[in-house]
Amino acid sequence: TETYAQAKTVLKEALSKYAGFVIVRTVENALKAKGVSEEFKKDCADILAGKKEDKAISILTDISFASEARETRAYGRDVLAAHGNACLKSVNRYIHHPDARTRVDAVEFVAAIDTPEAYAVLCQCLIIGTSQELMKASSIDVPLRDLCTDKLVKGGDKACPGLVSSLGNGNLRKWSNFCLQKISGENFNESDLKSWSAWWKKRQSELQGK
Repeated sequence: TETYAQAKTVLKEALSKYAGFVIVRTVENALKAKGVSEEFKKDCADILAGKKEDKAISILTDISFASEARETRAYGRDVLAAHGNACLKSVNRYIHHPDARTRVDAVEFVAAIDTPEAYAVLCQCLIIGTSQELMKASSIDVPLRDLCTDKLVKGGDKACPGLVSSLGNGNLRKWSNFCLQKISGENFNESDLKSWSAWWKKRQSELQGK
């Protein structure tokens, strides 16, 4: 209602006069109360918008991925996305969440950030093994690894720094190499770090117009 919107605006203006850590702590304590509504969670997301403290980003991440209502989760992610790379560490917790749908949502969110740093996070899911082995090692499964592979290939050049770096990890090498082959059109062996490094150095020069 119009009255509710006006009250919400007044509250936000009042809170803006306090130090950031006070606002974050107040929101955190409020969200711990029983029976918190989904609408209130969205209000909290608005209040935390623009707050750069790690705790603020962590709370926003929880609203974005742990809220019961899909609408609330989507609302939180719209706010959280503005933090870009700063929210990657916090969102990474949900890439390794027990719930499969939550893991997928987190990967989709990270890929949408579309930065080398975001793709580097997804590279850590390129582990070899069966779903049972992946779940034990990193709380992911083969479908999630396949999704990360797809996102990395679509990421193109932005995904390459993380992929080339991941070639140095025996558990990540196979699928990192697969992604690099798809992106580059080259057919270097997964153990041929020298050739891949040379290719990426040349590609960087091309991208910089040198």
